[in-house]
Amino acid sequence: VKGVCEAWKGDEGRIPSMVAVCVCDSPGYFYEEIGGILNDMGWHEGREDATRWVKENLKIINGRGRGYAESREEEIRFISKFARDTGIMLDPVYTGKSLYGFVNAVDKGTVELKEGETMFWHTGGGLGTFAKGEELEEFFEEVKTL
Repeated sequence: VKGVCEAWKGDEGRIPSMVAVCVCDSPGYFYEEIGGILNDMGWHEGREDATRWVKENLKIINGRGRGYAESREEEIRFISKFARDTGIMLDPVYTGKSLYGFVNAVDKGTVELKEGETMFWHTGGGLGTFAKGEELEEFFEEVKTL
């Protein structure tokens, strides 16, 4: 989080608006975890407590749904539609669930987007697709027949 902020702010000195979607545990858990990691790395030396900084600069929304690796039908439908529309397959354990949560937060007005300043960045999770193969299969029947 801190590295992204430092790299992004450039000459303007502006910290970007950041949103994270947690798909397991709670937002509170991740505020404490991220702050603890930054503190352990020595980021806090001579500065405010990192956990407070994270809470002020990162909005964490809950995208947990039914729970870790448990998909709701609407999440699977979103992932399959996204794949058909974009050609990009998202895994339903992490990436698909977090993008679904992010899009819903935008739709509900919980997260406000600024044109030209939005990036969805996920750093892993692709292998989660294999664990959900049978669940995804029914939503891709029409793709199979093409």
